[in-house]
Formats: sequence, C-alpha cells, structure tokens
Amino acid sequence: GVISRESFDTLFALAFSMSAAPFLHRTGLSDRAAIGATVVLIIMIVLAAKLVPDIKFAPYLAVVLINGVVAYVFFRNQLPGRTPLILQLVELIDIAPVGSRKFQRFIYRQCWAWVAFGGITSVFGLMAMMAPETRPVAGTVIFGLVAAQLGWFFLSHMYANWRHNRPETWRDTIIAMARPTIWNELNI
Repeated sequence: GVISRESFDTLFALAFSMSAAPFLHRTGLSDRAAIGATVVLIIMIVLAAKLVPDIKFAPYLAVVLINGVVAYVFFRNQLPGRTPLILQLVELIDIAPVGSRKFQRFIYRQCWAWVAFGGITSVFGLMAMMAPETRPVAGTVIFGLVAAQLGWFFLSHMYANWRHNRPETWRDTIIAMARPTIWNELNI
C-alpha cells in the first residue's frame, strides 16, 4: 500500500492524542498543564512505537483512552465533596426533582459501575495494544465489555423508571448529552 501498517499505526496514535489537551483542560487543568500532558503523551507514543516492536495502537489506543477517560471522569466525581456525574446530569435534564436518598444511592452505585466498565475495558485495551498474544482473548473481552456498557445504559434507565418511578428515559439522556451546552454545565 501507500503507507505501512506501522506508519499508519503511529499516525493514528499521534492524531488521536491531539484530543487530549482539550479534554484535560475541561477537567480543570490549566492550558499549560494540559498541553504539557499532551506533549508527554506524544513522546510516550513515539517511544513506544520505536521500543515495543509488536505494539498496535489502532484501534486499541482509542479503546484505552476513551474508556480510561470514562473511568477517570466518573471516579473523580465520586470523590468526597463532589456530585456524582449522573446526578448532575439528572439535575440538568430537569424533568423531575432528584428525589429520594434511595435513588441518589442508586445513582452513586451507577457511577461506580461506569468506573469499573471504563477501567476494566481500558486495561484489556492496553493488554491488546502491548502484547499480541493477548489480542484474540482481549479483543473478545473488549467487545463483550462495550456491549455490556450499551446494555447497562438502557437497562439502568429501565430499572430507574420501574424501581424509582423516574420519568427520564434513555432517549432523554441521549438528547441531553447531544446538547453542546450541557458539557459546559457539568462539573467534570
């Protein structure tokens, strides 16, 4: 072909790493720190491409970073003094009051589930990226975990509707998440 697999793989990783600075800035880092962290990520990618001959960035780097971000964001908002991310979203959707402590505990546990989903998927992505012998099993596990995340999203809404009499639906959540302004209102 026009470009080797190794070159494409490195270009994919470098292009994907460009999304790091805006995200890191959104989580509260200064512009300088976010850019510095992105530069460190780029250096790590270049070094890994040269030092780890069997590394495969595409598609695993995306799996690692996206799921790692999910785990990080949900974990960060579980810390004392912070409002869980899903609870913030329920408040911003504003279809009904937040409700009972029981529902709030359900939301709190939901956020921990997303920390686990994101963290475990990210670890399997890292394994597949670094060790070719793990790719068949890790790829299957990653596919299963991503499918479980989708199923969890829909089933958790159905459970909240049934058990906690919540009016929000998965459609309401998707519509809210598609609004660009909502991301500025969330305390990530």
